[in-house]
This record gives sequence, structure tokens and C-alpha cells, in this order.
Amino acid sequence: MSQPLSTTEPCTEFSTRFVANIKSMPPLPKVAQQIIDRLDDEFIDGNEVADIIAQDPAISGRLLGLANSAYFGLSQPVANMRDVVNRVFGADHVRTLAFALATRQSFDTGKCQHFDANSFWRQSLLTATFCKRISLSMTTLEPHDRDYAFVLGLCQGIGLLALAFVDPERLDQLLTDAPQSDAVALDNALMQEFGATNWTLTAALAKHWNMPDKIVDTYSAFGAVGDGLPPLAIMLQTAVNAANAQSEQSFEDDMPHAHIECFNEHALALGIEPEKLDQALNLSESQAYTVNASAQLMSG
Repeated sequence: MSQPLSTTEPCTEFSTRFVANIKSMPPLPKVAQQIIDRLDDEFIDGNEVADIIAQDPAISGRLLGLANSAYFGLSQPVANMRDVVNRVFGADHVRTLAFALATRQSFDTGKCQHFDANSFWRQSLLTATFCKRISLSMTTLEPHDRDYAFVLGLCQGIGLLALAFVDPERLDQLLTDAPQSDAVALDNALMQEFGATNWTLTAALAKHWNMPDKIVDTYSAFGAVGDGLPPLAIMLQTAVNAANAQSEQSFEDDMPHAHIECFNEHALALGIEPEKLDQALNLSESQAYTVNASAQLMSG
């Protein structure tokens, strides 16, 4: 299976200017910053997550609308964020959806016409879902590392998202020849045009946002050549490859079964039995619906 462009190059001049442009923007919405501050808090409960998100009426409204949509067919509608957390999505998923919505508020990608927001968020949510499921089967992860898994997957494309806002015309031209669906071609094109890959920019942005060091280090290590990659980087690489494979299906189709032969090498590196990894990469119909509905919420 194809891999993203490997690079261990430090941030280029463009990466430095990229972060400088981000710094000139208004700060992240309060909800997003509070979520970042609590990423490594394994004791945060669902009600506390709900109360944080309830501070932002726009985000709360979007999540309430999604929870009450036909996708989930609730017999009794939910009326507040605590019900959304406890009855529909769970604390982890609501926390990351809220962070994604807050991030989306910060980056208007409308001027980059070829940026496919629907595809972007579907890919991000697929990767996040696989990261979480893989992490539960890994014996090499510390408990705190499992808490980072979903967010690592969800935010793995924030460099590209921010670039669509910071330099929309150049990225728009690039996406005409290297579409988002071809991760390898896109990362090579980004390196040629900007001197940086999505991973370089994502790591720089995560550091600027004061995300936990483990998250920044994982993005920085992604795609590096050689042995000794940290377990989180191997997990993320596996999830990205699986999401790429499943994204080849149309948005309406059920998720295809992830063939075990393609991931034997990943299973060995992760220390997981191939059968368990295969199970982690095979989403149920209800899980696929949640991913699809959430992606539409983010791009709408």
C-alpha cells in the first residue's frame, strides 16, 4: 500500500511564515482551546464535556441538530448537550466533533474552490475512528496515549485545512493537478510548491496551538524512514492508509471490508494479531453512518 512522502526536514521558510500567518489570526474559539487544554485529562466525564461545549451556542446548535437528525432516528429528541453526550455520541466523539467545528470556524476555505471539505472531514473522521479502534488493541501504548488516539486522527489534516485559508489561490491551483484523494501525489506536490508537507504544517500548527507534546511529536515523526518509530506514529500511519483505502468508495456506499493481507505488516509493527487489526478496520453500518453524518455536518 502506498505511503505518504517521507520527510524529516525541519520547518522551511514557508512553514515559518505559515505559522506567522496563523498567529495573526484571532485566537481559537474558547471551546477549542478548553478542549485542547483537557486532551490529556483521562478523568474528564461526559457532563463536563457537555458543559464546556454548551458555552458556544453555534457549536451546540450544530451538534444538537446532528443528534436529532434522521441519521439517528431517536424515539425522543435530545434537548441539551448532556443528552447529546450521554445518549447519542459519547464524550470522546462529542469532544472531537466540537473541536473540529471550532477549528472550521477559524478557517474559511471558501476561496479555495478545489478544496473538498466533505472529503476532508470524512477522511479525518475515518482516520480518527480507526486510530481509536486500533489503540484499544495495542499493548504498547500508555493509557494517556490512548486518550490522544482519536484527536490524532481527527487533526491529521489541519495543516492542509489552514493552508486552504492562508494561501487559497496557490493551493487551489495545486489541487487541480494533485487532488486530495491522492495522498502521495498531494504531499509530493505540497513539498514541491511550498517546501513542506501536510505533516510539516500540521506539526507546526499543533505546536502553535499548544497541543500535548505527544501529538506534536507524532505528526513530526509521521512518514520518517527507518526503525524505531513511536507506537503512536505507527498507529496513525496504519489508520491513514486504512482511511485512504475506504475513501475510494463513494460517500453513500457501505464501508468495504479491509482485507487482512494489506495490513499484515502494520499488524506486526503494532504488536497486534492480524485478525484483531482486521476487526478494528472493519466498521459497522451504524459506525459508517456516524462518520458520514458527521462529515456532512462539518462541511455544511
